[in-house]
Amino acid sequence: MSKESDLLPANYEKIRGAMVDLDQNGLPSALDDMTSRKLCLPHYQGREVPLSRYDTSFTRQMWDVYNNPDRRPDVVIGTVWSGIPPLDAVRGFYEELGVKSPIFLPLHVGQLLGHAYQWDNSLGKVAGLQARKLANDLEKALSGTKVLIVEEYVRSGKAIELCGKIARQAGAATVMGMRGDWYDNARHQDVDLENLTSTHAAFMRSIGHEAAQVTTPPQVA
Repeated sequence: MSKESDLLPANYEKIRGAMVDLDQNGLPSALDDMTSRKLCLPHYQGREVPLSRYDTSFTRQMWDVYNNPDRRPDVVIGTVWSGIPPLDAVRGFYEELGVKSPIFLPLHVGQLLGHAYQWDNSLGKVAGLQARKLANDLEKALSGTKVLIVEEYVRSGKAIELCGKIARQAGAATVMGMRGDWYDNARHQDVDLENLTSTHAAFMRSIGHEAAQVTTPPQVA
């Protein structure tokens, strides 16, 4: 895969535009309300992607989730690996508004687990057990909370879909999915899983600052 689309300093200008600039063509927000609808169904891909049908900007999705008190997250989950760097954009957003940030957590659900979870075979059963264990591990942190899941470079949608199911199984009261199409990959060596940040922290925080400074915040989707 071309490095021209990866999260690298050489691509910051392009990534900044994708994350900050609001769509001007009237597209609906890519923010996905995963709270009440059925999850992990085969029709997900045809119904929700391609993401070109949506405004995937961080600005739009962050304001959509923040402007609605019923959605405003207590916990923000970043998918490992590429969903971890944008957590600093969320931090920057809250910093700029002068508001206390939510709790940040990682969730490692890759494409393989997301696909295998739907298979009606032994691998599907194993994936189901893995997902249930993840939900059990998160139950104390997520029970009764409002959750935002940040996923970057959504291909089929199955990974974020399974993350949403896990969060709901863990007892989350609401689950929203922020679906990014800002870059392809974040290099593993650039991501700090212990502190849920990356070598791109300063850049991502500046994204959050810019998003919080929009003169007319988008209306709630």
